[in-house]
Amino acid sequence: MFRPLAEFDLAPPGERNVIAGSLEQSAVSPTGTMMEMIETTRAFEANVQMIKNQDSVMGSLIGRVLKS
Repeated sequence: MFRPLAEFDLAPPGERNVIAGSLEQSAVSPTGTMMEMIETTRAFEANVQMIKNQDSVMGSLIGRVLKS
């Protein structure tokens, strides 16, 4: 479950307000986060392609060694 990283105090009852119909401010930039996700996906795809190429090269090398 959730565990706080440090000790904290609750806000006093007079300072706790819930406003109906309002949106909470987020500390996340949706555009920046989406760009980071796209970059990460592209890096992952490049790594997958590199592994596939290495696998193909190793398979070819093993095939040549076994033939000789």
